Amino acid sequence: MDASLPVHLKSITITKKQLRQGKCLLPVFFYGVTIFTKHFNEFAKPIGMIGRTHGISRVFNDLLTMGICSFHQTNIQSQLIEQDENNEALYMETIKPYSKEELNELSKALGALQLSILDKPYSDLLGEYFTINITKGHNGQFFTPDPVCEMIARMTLPNLDTEEGKRILDPACESGRMLLSAAKINPKNYFFGADNDCTCAKMATLNFFSQWFTGGNRMDE
Repeated sequence: MDASLPVHLKSITITKKQLRQGKCLLPVFFYGVTIFTKHFNEFAKPIGMIGRTHGISRVFNDLLTMGICSFHQTNIQSQLIEQDENNEALYMETIKPYSKEELNELSKALGALQLSILDKPYSDLLGEYFTINITKGHNGQFFTPDPVCEMIARMTLPNLDTEEGKRILDPACESGRMLLSAAKINPKNYFFGADNDCTCAKMATLNFFSQWFTGGNRMDE
């Protein structure tokens, strides 16, 4: 470790073996040093394991769909007493390729997502996983770092700290992290996102649901 680094960073070590084994996956940047969080590892492990059989991209997309179906308005409002037929049909079709053991592991991944949000509200674990493990930055899909998103949100919406009930739109929302940054400043607004990539639209939607956003999201074809 470089002796010129601040004291609180000198104890950080990340080995190539850890990276290969998926033990260090979520990057947090400090002075050029990358640190990784426990919840990201817990999220990534079952997807990587099941992805060996079904493909990581497919598993990740199916996990997004499962999460979105779970947060369906009818499920929430009725506390799972009532069901929406179309939502249930989509959910059952999505889980069909997976065994009970695999579905149990995927439920752990969704649990890790919720725990990451409890520990760090308005964080974007989904977007980080997507760029690191699926696109790897290809096709320009390497999302803006959180600190930059927050800076842009404050520059674009300078009065956001005190304004409430505003409609805030991101027409190319990716995983929704620009909107997450705006909500972090002041959640008492309405947030809307759109994207022409289905996976991005689903990530943003699940981020919205998981963090109890008021607003909406859509995919434009």
